[in-house]
Amino acid sequence: MDGNCFFWAVTDQLEHLDIENQSCEELRHAVVNYINNLPEAKRNEMLEFLTTPFNNYVDAMKTNRTYAYHFVIQAMRSMLGSAINIIQQTDADEIQILFMRKTAKAGLNTWHDRDQT
Repeated sequence: MDGNCFFWAVTDQLEHLDIENQSCEELRHAVVNYINNLPEAKRNEMLEFLTTPFNNYVDAMKTNRTYAYHFVIQAMRSMLGSAINIIQQTDADEIQILFMRKTAKAGLNTWHDRDQT
């Protein structure tokens, strides 16, 4: 994994669904801008999950190879107006599916293999 796995997966699904044609970097930039422009009340909701100041977190997310955490995934879901399903292999015999729903639009499926390099 290179820290861009979430962005690569979303880019792949957007291309597959003929919804958008953005690079991983463009998608990262778009979601960071989306987060930066959130109303103060939404920002304050994020603060309870952050261990660093909001501006430091946003600056870190601008950097290539920074991992996306749940509030970035939620922001992506809101920005795209789509459900995001994260499919993760937790061990050799188990697959975990996490659902993040927002609308009835077609959902995006992202695959995360924790052992992939």
